[in-house]
Amino acid sequence: MNFTPLFLTHFKPLKRPLWRRILLSVLWLGVIIAIVQSQQKYQRSVFIKVLKQAESQNSPRDTGIQSIATWNSDPIDLNETTVWDSLYLSVGKNPSDEAKTLEHYTIELNSVDSATLEHLPGIGAYTAKSIIRYRDRLGGFVSRVQLREIPYIDSQLYCSKRFIWKVDLNKIKKLSLVELNIRKLYAHPYIGKHKAKNLLEFRKVHGPITQKLFMNMLSFTEIDRVRLNPYLGFAHSPNK
Repeated sequence: MNFTPLFLTHFKPLKRPLWRRILLSVLWLGVIIAIVQSQQKYQRSVFIKVLKQAESQNSPRDTGIQSIATWNSDPIDLNETTVWDSLYLSVGKNPSDEAKTLEHYTIELNSVDSATLEHLPGIGAYTAKSIIRYRDRLGGFVSRVQLREIPYIDSQLYCSKRFIWKVDLNKIKKLSLVELNIRKLYAHPYIGKHKAKNLLEFRKVHGPITQKLFMNMLSFTEIDRVRLNPYLGFAHSPNK
C-alpha cells in the first residue's frame, strides 16, 4: 500500500495564466531597456560636455567642428592630454611612472610597423598585430586613447609615460563621400552597415555630401559626427 503524506494531498502547483506571464515578461523587458537607454543618454551628455570643454581650451576663437578636424596637422606629442584624448577619455589622469630611470620609447602610431611594436616592452606579437589591424580599419589614429577600443588592450599601454605616443594626422586615410565605396564604409568601425546605408540614401536625396550637410544629418548622433569627421573626405561646397 502506497503512503502519501497529508500535506501533498492539499498541494496545488502555482500556475499563472499565459497572458499574465507574457505581460510580466514584457514589463521586465521594458524596465531593462529603460535602464540601458538612461545610462547611454547620461554617457552621451558627459561625452559632449567634455568635448565642448576641450574645444574651448584648445581653440578659444574658433570652436567649430571643422577646426577640430584640421587641428594641428603636424605630429602631435600625445603624452599630454589633447582635444582627442579628452574626447575619448573623459575621466582620470595619466598615472605617473614611478620608475624614472626606465627607458622611454617614442612611437608614431600612424607609421609604426608590427615588428617595431613587438620589440617594445609589454607589447607582444598578438597586441602588435591587433593595433596594426585596427589602424588599417580606422584609416589611422587621431588619439592614443583609441587603443582602448581594441579588445584585450591594457590601459597602461596608452597611459604610461614610458611610451611617448605621437600621431600624424596627414597620414589618415579618408573615406570619400563623393565616390562612397560601400565596402569600405561597411568595414569602418565607426560606420557599419546601417550607417553606410543612411549615407547612401542621404546622397540620393541631397546630392554630394558636404561637411555642412553631414553635420546636419539626423541619422547620426553628435558623437558619431565628431568621431567620423576626421575620417571622411567631403564634397566641396558649391559656394566656395
